[in-house]
Amino acid sequence: MWLYGREGCDLKLVSKVLSVIYIVSILIIALGVLLIPQGRLVDWIRFDYKYVVVGSAVYLLVSLFLLLMSASGKDVESVVMLTEHGEIALSIVTLENLAKSVINELKDVKEAKVKAHIVKNQVVYYISIIVARDVVIPELSEKLQKQVIEFVERNSGIKVAAIKVKVENVAAFLRHKVE
Repeated sequence: MWLYGREGCDLKLVSKVLSVIYIVSILIIALGVLLIPQGRLVDWIRFDYKYVVVGSAVYLLVSLFLLLMSASGKDVESVVMLTEHGEIALSIVTLENLAKSVINELKDVKEAKVKAHIVKNQVVYYISIIVARDVVIPELSEKLQKQVIEFVERNSGIKVAAIKVKVENVAAFLRHKVE
């Protein structure tokens, strides 16, 4: 059974919730500073100074946490297969490289860019290619789609929902791949 997931999702969710709370509390503090008369605000800070220090420390820690989370990089999108022994996660990069390995074997494809996305526990590929000038594009595209689907489904166990091929260009001169 394949499940769509993101590694590190729980920590990212905590980060998003903290961000919302953080922003709302800053808005409340800003409104308080604007609406509370200055004399009362100064009296409150003097009277409850320890709470101001504790609140400042909490804001500092939350700020550092959010800063570290934003600098930690993006999520690694993956598909997770649950087995009787545990789970297997295939990253999007893995799925893209499986498709690239098939495309690189096609002699009439001179260059290829592959992007994969998970939709309803299936992979959708967006493939941009540059083809040889003397190739029949519909036949090559169909061959590419068929071979990628067979290879990915056989080697990963995940179903390919669609492959969208975009021919970016035709190679100006015919060059053969080094084999």
